[in-house]
Amino acid sequence: MLAGPFQMFAEEQAEARQVLRYRVLCDEEAVGHILALRRVVQCGDEPALILRNEMSIRARGLWSDYALDTEEEMILDGRGLSRYVGVSTEDGDEVAVTIDRDGGQLMLHIKEDRVHTERIALTDIDATSEDAVSCFLRSERPQSVLRVLDLDHFDIDELQFRLLPRETLTVAGTERTTRVVAFESKKRRLTGRGWYVPDDSGFVLVREVSREKGDLNEVLLIDWEHT
Repeated sequence: MLAGPFQMFAEEQAEARQVLRYRVLCDEEAVGHILALRRVVQCGDEPALILRNEMSIRARGLWSDYALDTEEEMILDGRGLSRYVGVSTEDGDEVAVTIDRDGGQLMLHIKEDRVHTERIALTDIDATSEDAVSCFLRSERPQSVLRVLDLDHFDIDELQFRLLPRETLTVAGTERTTRVVAFESKKRRLTGRGWYVPDDSGFVLVREVSREKGDLNEVLLIDWEHT
């Protein structure tokens, strides 16, 4: 288990949290799952969101198999990302990353074959890939382009967001009205749309469909538990 903000879940289990389970599909074939935990806490005079995500992907190909396991936790407050800790293992290669906000910048410590440090000024980004959609939806704009720190690749991308008409979906057995957002990456060949439900913790992803490098990927919420 990672050391970091997720310890708050273990230490304060009496407080309300959300447990979300997703199924991951590639070209309509189930290839993995995601477990996400969310909890709002009070940090000083303002609320903060603690997140923990665990993902496991196993895909069999004609010529080779693919395996990806990730575990990450983070704190988001009124200024955006406060702290991040993550470990990923892709086909046996491990990468460990920590991010800490220090004044007006984010300090990234990335351990791959070697350890290196990067600094990103907060003025150079508008959001991270975890909270970019929430920032866009809160703006109430029909469309926007945001500079986003990608927490999968740990670089800055520009994402174009566009608001689509609301849709009603059956989410984990309950009908809910969703906000629908189309998105497109400038740096990567990635386009898609996501369906979100407003919540006390922000906006919760309930479905995402995207196309990247010819693959059609889908993330679908199958269980939403409040504890």
